[in-house]
Amino acid sequence: MGKVGILAILAGLLAGCVTPNAEGTMLNDNTALISSTGSVDRMEIVDNALKGAANVTSAHGYRYFVILTADNTSTSTTMFVPGLRLQMPSNRSFGRTNFFTATGATYTAPDRMVTRFKPGLDIIIQMYRQGEIDPNILGVWNADVVLGRFASAQ
Repeated sequence: MGKVGILAILAGLLAGCVTPNAEGTMLNDNTALISSTGSVDRMEIVDNALKGAANVTSAHGYRYFVILTADNTSTSTTMFVPGLRLQMPSNRSFGRTNFFTATGATYTAPDRMVTRFKPGLDIIIQMYRQGEIDPNILGVWNADVVLGRFASAQ
């Protein structure tokens, strides 16, 4: 594989890293479920959900959306991590002093439990075309404004 092919693969992988993790599922003609997950930052999850909602709204020919519901879909998982076995060498020399251990001596680090937290958010949106809703009503989002805000932040 040539340098151009490797660069194309790397560019694709990097693009995947910066793309927000939000996806939409149409529930009917003008209603969609947007699911967003991310790392640890809760605001990142909210921003990704809003950007996903704006993308779905624009992609289906609508201009405005209203958030009908928002559900916390965060997950927390506790995992068992066994301790590591360490094999000590039979002879260690530090300067003039030699430290000897029994040949084949092993030590085991203690077992531990690790908790992993993955924040998530599901929102259900209803979408409207120009003239179907008053854009000045509190809670009405303009998809163009939302997408413009995120484009200027990058």
